[in-house]
Amino acid sequence: MANGTVSRPLIAAAVVVATTWVVVAAVAPHDRTWWGLVLRLVPVLLALVALAAGVLALFRRPEPTTFEVREGAGFVVPANRMLGYLVTAEVLMVGFFAGLAIDMWTRPAGRDGGVVHVEYAFAAVMTVLSVALAGLVGVMTLVAWSGRPSIELTPHAVELRDAFGSQTVPWEALRPGLPLRPADLHNLVLTVDRSDLVVRHGLAWRRPRMALVYARVHPWFLTDAIRFYADHPDRRDAIGTRTEYERLLADLGAGARHG
Repeated sequence: MANGTVSRPLIAAAVVVATTWVVVAAVAPHDRTWWGLVLRLVPVLLALVALAAGVLALFRRPEPTTFEVREGAGFVVPANRMLGYLVTAEVLMVGFFAGLAIDMWTRPAGRDGGVVHVEYAFAAVMTVLSVALAGLVGVMTLVAWSGRPSIELTPHAVELRDAFGSQTVPWEALRPGLPLRPADLHNLVLTVDRSDLVVRHGLAWRRPRMALVYARVHPWFLTDAIRFYADHPDRRDAIGTRTEYERLLADLGAGARHG
């Protein structure tokens, strides 16, 4: 997936930087040399850069009117770069908090007992925060690494893969003539007439839906494509072929009406 080729190296680099900072904090605590100060600042600065990139991606220009063609399988909408940037920032911040907690626990006690108690209390808070965030960020890292969230149009169904669940919505379950182009460009909700045909795994919405804010596709193009195949069952068997993809682009006037 396109998202994987972009986000996985970023996330892997963030894990390396965060781990390096934690190891340095454990092996060489209280290093006040220029090298030690740089190591303390790098995770935070990189996290701020990644966070800024994620925010800028949120206000990006409209996503492209394209799918990825998975030959013989379907048309895929991968996650965009924003999720990768945000997970990268989260990994770096977890590493920074963990290293800071280690640094505080190993700091030599001062003369003022009150100050010592305050420092240990703050170190305890940082430790709890690091552990809690590590669990949450670990889950989000696995989600992003797996290529989720994603949407796939196959000859048999629309596959919605969210962070913690998935739904398989057969074409026969969808109401013809829908979905219409959404006014809300951040969510896609499918109207289902045959809910008994929908297969759900994990944590999934009762009504098939997907957060489009992380989808690398223009929402109108996606809804037009789903509506097209809901109304043209004779074209579904060809989904996943390059020839059918070119026909779909021509039928939808991609670029002229969505771009």
